This record gives sequence, structure tokens and C-alpha cells, in this order.
Amino acid sequence: MEQDYFIIQDGVLLEYQGPGGDVVIPEGVIHIGARAFEGDDLVTSISCPKGLKSIGANAFDFCVNLTNISFSEGLDMIEQSGFEHCYKLRSIALPDGFTYLGRCAFSACKRLSHVYLPNSIEYIGPFAFCSCFALEKINIPQTAKVKDNPFGSCVKLADDGGFVIFYNVLYYYSGEAEELTIPHGVNVIAPGAMALQNVSSVILPEGLRSIGDSAFMLCKHLKHIIIPKSVKTVDAWAFYGCYALQDAVLPESVEIIKELTFFHCNNLQTVSLSAQVKIIERSAFEGCSSLQRVFLPKSVHSIGKNAFTGCSNLLIEAPKDSYAIEYARNQGIPFLEV
Repeated sequence: MEQDYFIIQDGVLLEYQGPGGDVVIPEGVIHIGARAFEGDDLVTSISCPKGLKSIGANAFDFCVNLTNISFSEGLDMIEQSGFEHCYKLRSIALPDGFTYLGRCAFSACKRLSHVYLPNSIEYIGPFAFCSCFALEKINIPQTAKVKDNPFGSCVKLADDGGFVIFYNVLYYYSGEAEELTIPHGVNVIAPGAMALQNVSSVILPEGLRSIGDSAFMLCKHLKHIIIPKSVKTVDAWAFYGCYALQDAVLPESVEIIKELTFFHCNNLQTVSLSAQVKIIERSAFEGCSSLQRVFLPKSVHSIGKNAFTGCSNLLIEAPKDSYAIEYARNQGIPFLEV
């Protein structure tokens, strides 16, 4: 009997031990447990019962021959990596009432081309559709909270300019321009949106409010960037490993230099910080061996571990008796009271 293929306890499907093919989940299952079908390369389709409420972490991860899944009303949640690496899955339609899509839920489903998300969805997790190279159509309800960046490497979602943008958030760039202008109207650059690109210069639009973590990480040819006055936050790792970056200007509104923001920007020579900057987090400028001088205002009251480690040519300028002067003195960094 097919029922014998399933190990079920208290409504939780713990493991599948069947021959694969077209699998019908038994009635009464309310949750498919973590890794229940993981790595099963014999399963080609899944039909879910009406009472199913949730699908656990990695439940169908690496079901590489899964081509079709039929969800029923009542499904509320797909946890982390629920269908990651399902290479042959081509389309999905989540039912009305569904609310939560976890981290990497459909990541690396490289043939997935069409996705329907109901208006009920409340949360779309990081990397939910990352590396879905064939994805060309998806609806994002405006009320959904989109966490970090679910759309990395979704090249077919890009507009004619190569940008993947939803509701004024830039999620990915698939073009090859060396000198790039981010479109007017973008107010957030999502985490990792521009990482590993070959751009040498970038013009950011006025009205931009936030640059996400790792946004320009390892853009090894990026030489110049001016951050507009409208930007209020530049998150951690934003310019990590931008080895060619020569100068950076941060607006008055940026009060915290987050950790590893300019880590190993080896050619960074000048940086203009806000007169209101208060905190410089750990390793913010670590390895910036070409950085010659930086002015730290009196407002600075915290400098994290290794913030300027490896800045062998650095001179810190700061007001007399300020926290920054005391920091420089304690770290053995040359300083000038101004």
C-alpha cells in the first residue's frame, strides 16, 4: 500500500521511503517535516492534501527531478530551503492564504520561470529565488515584507537597462556597463544588488535612502562613487573588497560607518566623512593601505576593533581632547590636533 511509503507521526510526515514518481501526500498530514524528501531524485511530482499547513526546512531540497507540485488551500508556510535545488521545477502557484516564504525557499531552481504569489503573503525571505536564472515572471504584492534580497542572479527579471527593480528597490543588475547610472526613483539598493560587477564608476540617484549590506562588494574595478545627500544608511560590507576605489564621499546624514564597509579598499586615498558621524564599527577601514588622512569630528564617540588596522599611511585629524585623538594615541596611529 502507498500509505506504507510514508512515516507519519501526529500529522507530521517525517520521511518518505517510496519508489518516487507521482507522489500523493496522504490526507491528515498537516506538516511535511525537515528533510523528509531531501535528495530523492526519483520523485517527479507532488500533490499536497487540503489540510497541509506547512513545509519544513529542506523538505524537498535536491529533489532534482521534481517537475511539478500542486499546493492546496490551507498551506501557510514554506520554511528555509524547502524546495532549493529543484532544478526541473518550472512554475509554482502558492494558494490564497499563504503568508510566509522562508530563506532560500526556491533558490537555485534554475528552470523556474513563472511564480504566482497570493495577496495574502506577508514575508519573502532572503535569497528566496536567488539563482533562478529562468525566472521571468513573478508578482510581488505591495504589502509583502521583502527581506534583504530574494532575487540575486535572476537575470531574466531585468528590464531593458539590466535592472531588477520592484517598488523602487534595486535588487540586481545584469548588464555589463562600466559607467553606470542607477535609475531615478530607486530609493533602496538591496543587499548584494551590485556585488561582483565590473563597473568602474556609479552615479547614484538623489532620493536614494539606503545602501544595503554587501551592495557593491568585490566590485574590483570601481574607482569613484559619490553618495547623495539623501542617503541615511550605508550598511556593513557595502564596499568590501572594492580594491580600485580611490575616493568616497559620505553625506552628513550618515552617522555610523558600519563594520567592514571599506574593508581592504587598497587604493582608497581619501574619504570624506559626515561632520555628524558618531560610530565607526569594527574593521570599517581595515586594510586601506593607501588611505592617507581622515578627519574624525568631535561627535565620534566609538571606534571598533581593527577599524584602521593595516592603514599604514594614515594620519588621523581630529579636534583637541576628542575621543578620536585619544583613540589614535592609544593605537599608535599618527595624529594631528586641529
